Amino acid sequence: MERSLSLHIIQDGDFALWRCFRANCGWAAQVIPSCRNTSASC
Repeated sequence: MERSLSLHIIQDGDFALWRCFRANCGWAAQVIPSCRNTSASC
């Protein structure tokens, strides 16, 4: 089985990124939360 997806999440939740390594996929993305407040109103 080939590895095709890499996912990394920073332990404190400040950042996450993912990348697909398959030739026909080619996508990568990252996310940084705009609000770290756990309540619904940020």
